[in-house]
Amino acid sequence: MVKVQQDLIELSQFKINKKISPGPSNPPVPILHSLTRKARKAVDIRTKVEKQIAKKQKEEQLHELALHARTDRTGICPADNFDDTEALINASKCFEQEYDFKEADRAELRERPVQFQCDEDPFGLSNFLKDVRHGSAGSSALSANRSSSSSFKRSNADDQQERTSEKRRKK
Repeated sequence: MVKVQQDLIELSQFKINKKISPGPSNPPVPILHSLTRKARKAVDIRTKVEKQIAKKQKEEQLHELALHARTDRTGICPADNFDDTEALINASKCFEQEYDFKEADRAELRERPVQFQCDEDPFGLSNFLKDVRHGSAGSSALSANRSSSSSFKRSNADDQQERTSEKRRKK
């Protein structure tokens, strides 16, 4: 059954006719000084301590392994790697000698920007651009096809414009 609410702010109240049975009874209170309880507690403490000791030993072993690996690896430089580094050093020296950097000394103060000496056209781009501008023999046929197709498109567009202008005149 539900009572009719007189005040809308309050929650509705329910009346239940059933008798609510109590839950299961609580277990008896443990005896704090029993021998089995003390033995169980001692075993728990022992296992907890053993776990902590094992964890600490494992950390120490891993630390020793890492230290051993670090000491073994120090000073090792394979012969191949050494040759590679020498080649890189020599290559960088060749680069500095080949492309002379003017005013590369850091000790002196510069009054103007650094000037670089380098080839005028190291990749041959000027020749390539000239060929493209003038059109080489192989690419001229291709460009002719493109120009003819574009002129064809233009002529079609011109025809369409003429037709539309004629239609307007007739109207």
